[in-house]
Amino acid sequence: MILDLTPLEDDRIYERFLSDMPDHGYWKMRRDKIKRFRFKADMIRSLGAGLLLLDVLRKNGMEDADISIARYGKPVIKDSRFQFNMSHSGNHAVISYGSADSGIDIEGYKSAVNEAAEHFFHREEYELVKKYGDRMFIRIWTLKESFLKYKGTGLSSGLDYFRICPDVQERTVQGSDLSVPLFSDKAFVGNEGHIHFAEFTAHGNHIAVCSDETIDKNMSVCDLFDRY
Repeated sequence: MILDLTPLEDDRIYERFLSDMPDHGYWKMRRDKIKRFRFKADMIRSLGAGLLLLDVLRKNGMEDADISIARYGKPVIKDSRFQFNMSHSGNHAVISYGSADSGIDIEGYKSAVNEAAEHFFHREEYELVKKYGDRMFIRIWTLKESFLKYKGTGLSSGLDYFRICPDVQERTVQGSDLSVPLFSDKAFVGNEGHIHFAEFTAHGNHIAVCSDETIDKNMSVCDLFDRY
């Protein structure tokens, strides 16, 4: 699910939704973190991701879920099979959720710095970036980030100990501004067993999801601000 954070640039809307966030446990910690940011853009992204999670939990009757922080900073719900993962970039936040572990990442195409591929990517991934350019760099970056977030280790494991070589075909979802690049589950190469991936593009961003179960190929749009 994806949420456009642009409405939060309005101070009145920002304060309205910040006050809507619970003030206890994980939510108090998140509110305190938001207030410590120096720049408003960072505050908006962090608040937006939190609101997206809160909306998903409310829709699933889990608003009072006990959320804790795992070793590498991944939030998890205690004693529950309900899993989620969040990411944000630019003016958008995204979330993956369900009964299986997952990782999600979003990056704007404009943020591509493909020179980093030579230093941080597997050699075969770097060759793909040289051939296909910035968009391939962002695709591989988000796929690798989604896998590391699925594993719950973040960048602590590095980016070059495994490789992901995506297909390059793409299709557009009829009647939508979202497009879904076709992606083979076999593109992940490593010793982790069978891993599922899905990719989406939306509003100048690339989104990658990784899970140990089949992923819904539909990216829904959150109408959180339209309801108020």
